[in-house]
Amino acid sequence: MINATSLRTICLSNFRMLATLKKARYEMRRFFSLILMVVLCSGVAIAETATVGDCTWTYKEKNGVWKIESVETTTNEIVVPATLGGKYISVICSNAFNHCYWLKSVKISVGFKTIGDSAFKECKYLERVELPQGLLAIGSFAFMGCLALKSVVIPDTVSFLGSYSFHGCTGLKELVLPDSVLEIGYGAFNLDCSLESVRLPNNLEILRPYLFMNCTSLSNVVFGSACWCVMDEVFSTCIALKKMTIPDTMEYFASGAFEYCDALEQMDFEG
Repeated sequence: MINATSLRTICLSNFRMLATLKKARYEMRRFFSLILMVVLCSGVAIAETATVGDCTWTYKEKNGVWKIESVETTTNEIVVPATLGGKYISVICSNAFNHCYWLKSVKISVGFKTIGDSAFKECKYLERVELPQGLLAIGSFAFMGCLALKSVVIPDTVSFLGSYSFHGCTGLKELVLPDSVLEIGYGAFNLDCSLESVRLPNNLEILRPYLFMNCTSLSNVVFGSACWCVMDEVFSTCIALKKMTIPDTMEYFASGAFEYCDALEQMDFEG
C-alpha cells in the first residue's frame, strides 16, 4: 500500500523527469534552429546539375552569384558554358577541373568574371585555354602544373593574377600581360622553364617575390612604365638573361632579385 509520503515522492520524481524531457526537447529545438540559422546566413545552397553535350555540370548559387562547382566528362575538349538551367554563371569555383587531367582544350565562355584557386591545377595535358573578355581575376594555383600549355592570352579586362597561378607551366614560351593587370601574386610564373619573353603591364608597380624564379630560358624582359619595386628572387636563376633595360620609375631592387643570373652582363637605366 502506497502512503502519502511515497506518493509525493513518486509524483515529484515524475515531475522532475517530465521537466528534464521538456528541457531536452527545448535544447534540441534550439540546437536545430541554430544550425538552420548558420546554414541560411552562410549562403549554403543545394547544388544543381545540368547536362550539355558530353558534360554534366554541377553548379550552385551563393549570395546571388551562380558558380560552376565541377564537371563530369570523358571528352578532352570542352566549352565552359555561361548559362546553365537558365542561370547566368560567372565564377569557376576552386578545384572545379583539377581532377580532369585528360583535358587538352578549354574555352571559357564570355560572362565569367573569376577563375577560382586551383581551378585547372595539374591538368597536365592541357594545351590550349581561351579566356573570355570580361574576366577580372585568375586565382592562386589556377593553372599550376599545366605542363603542355604553350601560350595563353590574358584578356585586357583582367586586373589580378593570384600567387603561383601559372607556376610550373613548363611548356609556356611567350607571355604578354595587358596593362589592365594591377597585381600579380608571388611566384606566378615560377618554374616556367620554356618561357623566353615577357612584356610586363604598364600599370604593374611591384614585382613580388619569386615571380620568374627558375625561368631558365627567359632572355627578354620588358618592364612596364609604372614599375618601381623588384622584390626578393624575382629573377633568381634566370640563367639566360643577359641584358635588361630598367625604367626611370624604378626605386628599389631587393638584394637577391637577380640571384644566380650568371649571364647577366648589362643593365641600362632610362632617364
